[in-house]
Amino acid sequence: MKRSQQQAAAIAATAGALALLAAKRRGISLQKWLRVQAEIAQIIAQNATKDGNWRWSRLRELLFLASLERARRLEVAEADAKAPNDKDAVYRLHPLTHVRTQRQLSSTGTKDMMALRMEADAKPVVTDLVLVGGGHAHVHVLRMLGMCPMPGVRLTLITRDVETPYSGMLPGHVAGVYSRREAHIDLNKLARVARARLIAGEVTHIDSDAQLLHLKDGRPPLPYDVCSINVGIAPSKPAAYVTPVKPIATFAQKWDALLSRLDDDASFRLVVVGGGAGGVELILAMVARVSAELRRRGRSLTCLSATLVARSSELLQGHAVGVRRLLTEAVRRKGIRVLLSHEALETSTDNGEKVLTCR
Repeated sequence: MKRSQQQAAAIAATAGALALLAAKRRGISLQKWLRVQAEIAQIIAQNATKDGNWRWSRLRELLFLASLERARRLEVAEADAKAPNDKDAVYRLHPLTHVRTQRQLSSTGTKDMMALRMEADAKPVVTDLVLVGGGHAHVHVLRMLGMCPMPGVRLTLITRDVETPYSGMLPGHVAGVYSRREAHIDLNKLARVARARLIAGEVTHIDSDAQLLHLKDGRPPLPYDVCSINVGIAPSKPAAYVTPVKPIATFAQKWDALLSRLDDDASFRLVVVGGGAGGVELILAMVARVSAELRRRGRSLTCLSATLVARSSELLQGHAVGVRRLLTEAVRRKGIRVLLSHEALETSTDNGEKVLTCR
């Protein structure tokens, strides 16, 4: 018994010494270091079990994510110990080696930024970086390279639409909160800031062997060293009598055309397919906008009907219980009809009426 107690004491002393050494290396107190470890252990325990059963298949992934979170919290604690009340200290103490964060770039003065641009312009072009599409990722790349240009890199943006819609603001635009201009990003201005060539066109074929991009309308192929694709998504087989949300630019135009029909005295029926967060948010925005437009025209709201079709057995499946409850109640208050466990199959017409068939 004595021997086992001695072994336990030795292990505890070794663990304590290692913990103290790790805390000292970080420049934080042992108490703070132990608190972070306890928080991470609690996170692992909460997420590794479901209904009292361990989910062993996800444990490996969970431990990896927990290690990242542990490192982040320790870095924040170290920065707080060295520079209290300085939120940017963690970025200075632990700069990312592969990415310069927006905070790091925004802290660069105007003179320093201009010096970086002049230095980059003076270097010969050794790499052609071509961005195909004006999606969110490429918007961020253009903005970051505009603040911190890379010497020797020539930047080219190929996009079909010079103004790209920001999808996060789409429901607000549909509801009438944001104008079209507010919900779109001017890629022409952004390209000028990033010193990028802007080509308004579409890529029809990528020759990866020759590293050439073939463009629509018979334009000469464009060579590249590095090519990034961020063109968004669109339905592979557009259905009749359906307005797909993607691409957003097309949807916004059709939505404006639908609103113009409110001048008629006919009824206005909305059907949205999809019971996820996007579908719920979109139909709430649509009902809010159409209701406001009807009131402005002095028309009764009885001519408006809205239906939400969801294949799942509940709205916002996979989201927190509180979120599902609040949004389900919001949908109910707006008088939106909800069809759960209904899979949309096809659209057709019956005596001039558009019909959605479900099962």
